[in-house]
Amino acid sequence: MSCDGSSPGEGARLAAVPDEGFWSAEKVAAYLGVSTAWVWKQVRANAGFPFVKLGTRNYRFSPAKVRAWVEQQPSEKRP
Repeated sequence: MSCDGSSPGEGARLAAVPDEGFWSAEKVAAYLGVSTAWVWKQVRANAGFPFVKLGTRNYRFSPAKVRAWVEQQPSEKRP
């Protein structure tokens, strides 16, 4: 079961996400194959998931830092 509650391969889809600039929560979720709710849960927990706060309610994510974060996760915890 993945972090968003779906089974592996269930509704699997590839999303085109740009390599440059910052990603939105939706693009991070598409890249990781999780729900946007999971992404926001990680931001609220502030426990190491990489994000940049650009304003009161404006958060963005560096593609390079998200990829590095994924590589640092133990394989059983990867989304």
